[in-house]
Amino acid sequence: MIESEVKKLVKEWLLGEFNRGFVRDEFLVEGRRIDFLAARWTDEGRQLDVVGVECKGEITPAALSVIVADQLSHYARRTPKVYLACSMPGEPRLQEIRTFCRVAGVGLIACGFSGRAVDDPPTKTTLRLDREQYLKDVRCRVAMFLAFERKFRGELGMGIHPAGGRIDWISTDQPLDRPQWNSFINPDDPHCFLGVNFDNANRLFRTTDLADLSNSMARLPIEARCEVQRVQFLGRGQRTWLPIRRAGAHIIADELLGVASLVDTLGKGESLSFTVGFPLWRSNEAFSQRVHQRQLEEAYEVLKPLWSSVGGEALD
Repeated sequence: MIESEVKKLVKEWLLGEFNRGFVRDEFLVEGRRIDFLAARWTDEGRQLDVVGVECKGEITPAALSVIVADQLSHYARRTPKVYLACSMPGEPRLQEIRTFCRVAGVGLIACGFSGRAVDDPPTKTTLRLDREQYLKDVRCRVAMFLAFERKFRGELGMGIHPAGGRIDWISTDQPLDRPQWNSFINPDDPHCFLGVNFDNANRLFRTTDLADLSNSMARLPIEARCEVQRVQFLGRGQRTWLPIRRAGAHIIADELLGVASLVDTLGKGESLSFTVGFPLWRSNEAFSQRVHQRQLEEAYEVLKPLWSSVGGEALD
């Protein structure tokens, strides 16, 4: 069985096991992309179950030792439970792989055309886990993605951008020049945020009453942040981002006329992006599902007037 077939079976298994949770492929973990990361709330929302799966096709014993020592040990520093998925070998080889994975502290998903055999890791949490880095690099993002999807897809019925939830952002799926809700983490800021975002704000700055927008921003709590970036489209989905302003929303509210005038300086294939966000939890904090959801709901209520002022579709 080749790797793509293994991935298909693994995804089906994860979607069944985590049907009310979060499943993403190519999830970024410490600078690398694990094939799948899945998460769900358990124990009535008091605990977060996070699982990573690295997929391979047929593997040899020599390749197995390299995979475990390199990729799986790398992911295990940030992911509490890690599995290796591979093509189902013959019985003697299967027992060798099972023993190797058990000693290495990882689970095994052996996939064949007739189904799959799943061996859970020997411990509920891998002994290699760096708990502080897990909180900052994985748990805060997963909690943010789960809370966002529950609010905007589950409650409000909005579509989710297909590329969201793999790196450090997730958003509703609107055209680039229309307002969208997003959640994100800035690498130099210790908080997760909920925001109102324009990937392409050129039309916004040319057609919106800037005085009204400025007043809406000025009325936000002082914790609200705003970011403006110059975006250059390079083709084939590639873009570069140059930060222009990043400050409190009340500060940029006073600069809005100057920011809007930058639209006239843009070259071909360039635009301004515009985001106003309100902080959620800090990246090293871990709460229950109820608390995470409540904080996102409070930020949503803070930002709803701004959403309406920039032409966002009616909600609730």
